[in-house]
Amino acid sequence: KQQKDESSLKLYLHLGPSGDCWIGRSIFAAKHNQPGYVKSVLLQPPAGAQQGRTTESLGERLVEFLQEHPKLAQTIFDTQRIPVEVWHQVLRDYKDDD
Repeated sequence: KQQKDESSLKLYLHLGPSGDCWIGRSIFAAKHNQPGYVKSVLLQPPAGAQQGRTTESLGERLVEFLQEHPKLAQTIFDTQRIPVEVWHQVLRDYKDDD
């Protein structure tokens, strides 16, 4: 039951135009920023990616990867989608650390 509760919580990747990114449980909104300054993209790892990993741990790995590749973060900011190729690289890096 605990697994189901965790998986029902949505997790978002928040991105700024400079490539800054972080994860959070709700869509980002700040009154002091212009609308659209920070974009929130729902984290949806590809099928089979979980393999006992939480969406949060995959999201943390994604943030680390994007901090090393800010141009990809800017692409995600512009398109508001996470390319499957990025997920594959994150998963490869994850396996290398196991």
